[in-house]
Amino acid sequence: MGRRKKMLINTFLLTGTSLLMRSTGMVFQVYLSRLIGAAGIGLFQLIMSVSTLAATIAISGIRFASTRIISEELGKGNHGGIKVAVARCCGYSLFFGVGVCAALFFSAPFIGERLIGDVRAVLSLRMLAVSLPFLALGSVFGGYFTAVSRVAKSSVVAVLEQFVRIGVILLALRLI
Repeated sequence: MGRRKKMLINTFLLTGTSLLMRSTGMVFQVYLSRLIGAAGIGLFQLIMSVSTLAATIAISGIRFASTRIISEELGKGNHGGIKVAVARCCGYSLFFGVGVCAALFFSAPFIGERLIGDVRAVLSLRMLAVSLPFLALGSVFGGYFTAVSRVAKSSVVAVLEQFVRIGVILLALRLI
């Protein structure tokens, strides 16, 4: 397959995946608003805002960095260097992921009670904090799959991640 054709297919695949995930997110938001009401959605959005900020810090550019570093090693034909690059990127992502996890986990009472103004947010923030190291590691592997031109695998993982997140939220709502 030619390079241009492969790039075009990957572009369409990433675009389609993004549209699917955003559409799924929108449908889920509508369902969720019917399930928990306007006040619940407001609290959910506040929690997700804090979670998004924490995720941004935890990820801290690792997907782009891993894509670039691994692409450079691929360009040199240094397959041993790819393993080293992935290991270093994993270490970097775990450092930030665990650090932000601990910061959010232990500051959840302050954020929930003082900033958000609702004690119910504390448990949710703590549960989201625990996911941050895994999110950071997932970004490394997403960057790896992009670098080695396996965008389809990265797209499948992103879609599965979205559905798992929705499933966990629904399960937690049913249990609570």
